[in-house]
Amino acid sequence: KIIEGVGEKQEETKKSKEENNISKNLGEVYLHEMKPDKILINAIVIDAGHGGKDAGAFRGNLLEKNVTLKISKKVNELLGKKFPNKKIILTRDKDVFLSLDKRSEIANNVSIKYGSSIFVSIHVNASKSQRAYGFETWYIVDSYKRNVIEKGKVSHDKDISSILNSMINEELYEESKNFAIKVQNALDRKIGNETLNRGVKENVYFVVKNSFMPAILVEVGFLSNKREANQLTNETYLNKLATGIVDGIGEFINEYEKYNDKK
Repeated sequence: KIIEGVGEKQEETKKSKEENNISKNLGEVYLHEMKPDKILINAIVIDAGHGGKDAGAFRGNLLEKNVTLKISKKVNELLGKKFPNKKIILTRDKDVFLSLDKRSEIANNVSIKYGSSIFVSIHVNASKSQRAYGFETWYIVDSYKRNVIEKGKVSHDKDISSILNSMINEELYEESKNFAIKVQNALDRKIGNETLNRGVKENVYFVVKNSFMPAILVEVGFLSNKREANQLTNETYLNKLATGIVDGIGEFINEYEKYNDKK
């Protein structure tokens, strides 16, 4: 009797593994069929952090919301020249308050309207230590899972929907990580000899985690550091920051579109 029970259990385990493999294979087929022959990035969303009643970090009269808006406008202008056939959207182009929910909503609506999109949120850092300085780029942690595909939209099989979500989340994680590395490296080439490269990092930033696309958050420097705060008032330095961000975006797009060009 015990031996029979073990055999039944082993048979059930084998059957369960086979069903999981079938569901996974079906999920891969669905994911493949969802993709066109060539995937292009059609839109780029640039998010100037803070705004309106939310000043962000500050040092005297120098406010984060104004610095991020200035850099975002420069990025927008450079991207328009670099990618005339892509839609470039600013979440804000003036000093207005936008909730984090609203920023994510704008980004996701852009993706729905124009197709494959990417998201860059620009911020300025601050620390209790006035010695902290440098630039860093953040992306979503691998453990955070977004419900990208709702059950019934692709398949009524909950296993397939779950597998598809897992696969797409893994794609978004890897793409966002690669995106962050590209932008960080490009910034390093522009300003690495003037400040500290603090590297790429993972976190669950709200504005990034609710965006269903490759998404990063760039911290361009520390307002709490006197020297760096002065740099962030210098037009030449701001131009370098904007150019570095745009170069990184360009490198990511070129690699992404080449990789996703199905043979």
